[in-house]
Amino acid sequence: MFRKFPLFILLLIGLASFGFVHQLIFKTTDLLKSLLMTALFIGLVFAVLYFLFIRPRTSSLSSKYKKAVKQSRKKYGASIRKKATAPKNKHKPSPLNRPRPNPPHLKVIDGKRSKNRVGGGG
Repeated sequence: MFRKFPLFILLLIGLASFGFVHQLIFKTTDLLKSLLMTALFIGLVFAVLYFLFIRPRTSSLSSKYKKAVKQSRKKYGASIRKKATAPKNKHKPSPLNRPRPNPPHLKVIDGKRSKNRVGGGG
């Protein structure tokens, strides 16, 4: 495992973990403040990115959908019609009698072996 990471990265991870443990033991309140500030900063950045980029895309789609629904209701009426469901068959067709959805596209081709061979297995 240690051969995968360069020595610089391992040294950096070691120093970071040492600093974290030291601050956890001796300056707990400062550690909690810095963790809280980091979480708030990440949350703020996420909220800004969400409201600037993600939300306008989804709201435009939903507004187009709402317009389409309104137009459809004008054209066809506000009543929602449910299709009558057909009673389900209790009998399932057997696999032998059922027609194949896609006929096989493979074809058996006779080879040049002699057909009068007796017990030729191979």
